[in-house]
Amino acid sequence: MINALILIKLKSYILCKKYHGNQKRDTGEPYYMHPLEVAHMVADYSFKTDTIITAILHDTIEDTKLTKEKIAIEFNDNIAEQVLALTRNRRW
Repeated sequence: MINALILIKLKSYILCKKYHGNQKRDTGEPYYMHPLEVAHMVADYSFKTDTIITAILHDTIEDTKLTKEKIAIEFNDNIAEQVLALTRNRRW
């Protein structure tokens, strides 16, 4: 059986991929690969689920139409606040 913590991380990846859509990095690779790389680096230092999910979603408010409110609904207020704190262009 798949662990619930793995499922919630998978959910964040699916949301990240959905909202970043066809965005590309300067290298030409899909943009959603960047948040996965960040999450991988973060996981070297923290196994906290909220921290890893925040890493996966860290550019979504900044670069997509995903909102803090939607993140809070899908995950929790803590993750939404952390993602917002990492957002450069704060649209709020």
